[in-house]
Amino acid sequence: MSPDERVLKYTEHSAKFDISKNLDLPGRHLSTINFYNLDVWTLLIVIVGVFNYIL
Repeated sequence: MSPDERVLKYTEHSAKFDISKNLDLPGRHLSTINFYNLDVWTLLIVIVGVFNYIL
């Protein structure tokens, strides 16, 4: 199977079965805070800051 035929076959398959939902990334639906784990980073920075303040 030549590369051109393979591309044509995959394109026809994706058009026939609508695979767009499978290609959608789950991170697209997250908020910025959840996507970058800002809540976790903030907690870690606060814990380190309090620990350094105590010592």
